[in-house]
Amino acid sequence: MFSRLLFALCLLFVPGIQAVTLTGHVRDAETHRPLEAVNLTVVGSTQGAATDQNGAFIITGLQAGPLTLSASHLGYLPLEVPTVIGEQAPPPLTVLLVPTRARMDDVVFTATRSAQHLKDVPVATELLRASEMHARSAFTAAEALDAQVGITVSESIGGEKQVSLQGIDPDKVLVLVDGRRVVGRIRGALDLEQLATLNVRQIEVVKGSLSTLYGNEAIGGVVNIITDHPTDAFGLTVDMGGGSYYSRRGDGSPVLDGINHTSGITIGKASETRSMDLGIQFRHMDPLDSDPTTTETDGVFETDRLNLNARLKQQVSTGEISLDVRSMDENKNWIEDSRRDERIPFRDEETNTRRDGVLTWHSHTEWADEYTWTLYHTANRHRWEKYTTRGERLRSDFNNADEDYSELAVNFVKSYGDHYGFNAGVEGYRGVIRGQSGGTSEPFDRTTSAGTLYWQNEIRSLRNWTLMPGVRFEYHDIYRDNWSPRMAVMWAPGNWRVRGSVGKGYKAPTAKQLAFVFDHQAVGYRIEGNPDLDPEYSLNLNAGIEWLPAPEYSLRLNGFRHNLDDLIDFDLEEQTTDYYVGIYRYRNIKSAWIEGIELEQNLQHGPWMLDLAWSWLRTRDRSSGRELLNRPRHTANWIVGYSRGALQTRLWGRYTGSSLFAPPTETEQTVGEALHTVDYAIWNTSVSWAFTNHLRCWSKVENLLDRTDPLFGPFQGRTFWLGLHWQTRLTGFEADDPAGPTAE
Repeated sequence: MFSRLLFALCLLFVPGIQAVTLTGHVRDAETHRPLEAVNLTVVGSTQGAATDQNGAFIITGLQAGPLTLSASHLGYLPLEVPTVIGEQAPPPLTVLLVPTRARMDDVVFTATRSAQHLKDVPVATELLRASEMHARSAFTAAEALDAQVGITVSESIGGEKQVSLQGIDPDKVLVLVDGRRVVGRIRGALDLEQLATLNVRQIEVVKGSLSTLYGNEAIGGVVNIITDHPTDAFGLTVDMGGGSYYSRRGDGSPVLDGINHTSGITIGKASETRSMDLGIQFRHMDPLDSDPTTTETDGVFETDRLNLNARLKQQVSTGEISLDVRSMDENKNWIEDSRRDERIPFRDEETNTRRDGVLTWHSHTEWADEYTWTLYHTANRHRWEKYTTRGERLRSDFNNADEDYSELAVNFVKSYGDHYGFNAGVEGYRGVIRGQSGGTSEPFDRTTSAGTLYWQNEIRSLRNWTLMPGVRFEYHDIYRDNWSPRMAVMWAPGNWRVRGSVGKGYKAPTAKQLAFVFDHQAVGYRIEGNPDLDPEYSLNLNAGIEWLPAPEYSLRLNGFRHNLDDLIDFDLEEQTTDYYVGIYRYRNIKSAWIEGIELEQNLQHGPWMLDLAWSWLRTRDRSSGRELLNRPRHTANWIVGYSRGALQTRLWGRYTGSSLFAPPTETEQTVGEALHTVDYAIWNTSVSWAFTNHLRCWSKVENLLDRTDPLFGPFQGRTFWLGLHWQTRLTGFEADDPAGPTAE
């Protein structure tokens, strides 16, 4: 007994084997967000720890000397970190884990209107993470979505970047920010360039009809841009970038033309009960004329755009209240000529502003796992005017449109164990559009409103099966009652996912389609609304199979068919001396079907990643027997990436096949052949280097091969960018030690 006590006392005076404590943090290597519940173990021993909600860990009782720390977390590549511990407590260690491409535990919201793991969603969902947006230096939603499978981002004649899904027109694809509808469609398209990627956490895309959950405009699917909220005591991010076009002079020689620049800043602050964040982004694009032989601006319009968002969240004893405010201010300028005489140019000026406000109350009770009250209002102001080159305003050619949209919604989510749950809600909305177009038209003012109820069940009581029936009832002030049912099903044996869904889509005419008049007399045409329009309907079917043999690999095959009825489009009424192109009027003139196949694979192998996608599309206008306009038969997308240490590279692009641009025409005077677009491929590349944990520099080349077509597009030629990304974070109330070691 005495000898054991003497031996223990001697150990206290032996410095080489005294206990040492190791501390540190574990973060996502791409977003630098703290990771909770990461398992850390000392290789060859039973010692270890798990990170807390701030990503922090403490391992005690270690002996001085070399050791290897193993870190593992679901959805991330495992990592072993060799280190040496001295006799004194070492500085905190920062461990950076690299996420896998196919994160099995990614959480998505849009397909079911509640939080679900991506692998468990019965409806196939495309997910674009913030890390991939950063890797490609995407500053707008249009740039972020440009390489995604089954998603077509095209440029309208007015320069708007619009999105279509599975061949369905952009005006039938609902675009949301944090689940709230975005208004302000110009010339029928919602411009994704107006939506900045400031503090965006992820973008979710669900294809096929989601009218059951989201009502109007969701015939083709939903794009939901989900923003992040601060989790650190303080965070500051600064982004800056500048670039120039690589264009050609009249003699064909290359030259750098114009200066483009983007700058943004986000600030966030959080405590246990409150969080605040603010984001500002400014973007300037110089004009680019891809065809100098014409008077018009046949490329990129001169654009200045300012985006701002702010949010305040406050936790109280029974829930959480938040206030979100967003704004967008945009100015565009370009040259347009008379279609009768290219020698008569005009200078066009366009101004767009949008103001959004969202007040949300989020809580839970015994009868609902969570319920949310939301009050939302958005206002969009559009001004377009035309001037002669001498600065004289054309009184007969202008457009003013004020659009307001208000919504009050209540949503309930309830689960009964792991086998049954439901999602239900009540919504009411009101839309108003006012304005005037051209000096020859009367001012217009139209209001529409509706109230809706929806219910969706989720049944998981059967082995490997998930059933998700749902229905929405909407009472419209003009079109009265409408029912939109949907059924989705998933069978998940092992590493396989077999999904199928069928749903009815519904889209009531907008106030603009009912009352709007667009008078463009200077170039010879006029578009009129029609108060006698009927709603558009669709029957949407999707079926697919997905193979997930490992977290780093996935393969998906999906087929779809959409039957569309009472489609609203322009119809030529007459041609006059002043309106020599024509006077057009909205009408229900089409019945059509669209069908196709999508094939997609995602692979990450060590530092390499490879995403490949191909889609085939077939369409038919039942009334004419022709294919639908601007639907390419074949499209493909690809992303190749390499990431190791401080280096991150991407090579991505898309192939767009030929499509019908204009049908054949036959009049008493002329017979015209069908006009088809030319197929093309666009390649882009980016490289970034992280000099420190806080500073990253990047470069990007868009349209690497300088492929342009002034008639059909693409319109923007090769463009060079250089920029930097700087961020700092305070975790809890202690700053990360910049001199401390980092393992990746």
